Amino acid sequence: MKKNLYAYTDTTEVKGLIERLSQRPDLEFFNQFTQFKYAKNSLLAIQNDWSRYLDFCNQAKITILPCSIIAMRRFIETEARERKYSSIRRSCVHIGLIHQLLSLANPTSHRTIQLSLNVLRLEKDTSPVQAIAFTKEHLALLHSTLLKSKNNKDIRDCAIYSIMFECAAKRSELKALRLESVRKTGGTVSITVGDSAYHLSELSSLACQRWLETFTCRCSLPFCRD
Repeated sequence: MKKNLYAYTDTTEVKGLIERLSQRPDLEFFNQFTQFKYAKNSLLAIQNDWSRYLDFCNQAKITILPCSIIAMRRFIETEARERKYSSIRRSCVHIGLIHQLLSLANPTSHRTIQLSLNVLRLEKDTSPVQAIAFTKEHLALLHSTLLKSKNNKDIRDCAIYSIMFECAAKRSELKALRLESVRKTGGTVSITVGDSAYHLSELSSLACQRWLETFTCRCSLPFCRD
């Protein structure tokens, strides 16, 4: 933790703090909770980010503290619909800080959350000069992380990024991609996009095969949903 803050370790005290944090605390609470180490503007930012997190948890009926990895990912995905990357990143820092102060495991430091943030940064980069390109290194990072997951959404995301990168496919083309356009040839997968056929790499083929194995929708559009 920054600013030489100490973590609360007394079980009774931590329980009381968790109850207070679950009830939309005021600015003075955050000032005391963070041991008077933050300026007013920083405290307002912490309070605002925590309020957004509370709204998300209450609406989704998710346990507020501690936050699970899956819940953290859902929060990021929900916030990404209307907020910039920098704002979401700040929220994650503040949520992580609160967990650390309560001596709870910090969900935002998990590699899955860090990967989600990195991907979000690439998607939402708003630099007017030059956006950050999605490279083979980024795809390799996705493969090394998401292919190990047992979560179907992780596999689907991995397949989506693999196809979009290696087939240079647009989002609209991916949504329109039909099952008959995906063919297994030997140990790899070939995909037809428009009039062009593409052969996926070994790991991208694996991601695609794993997603199709779990795809249970009766429609023939495996990537039709966002």
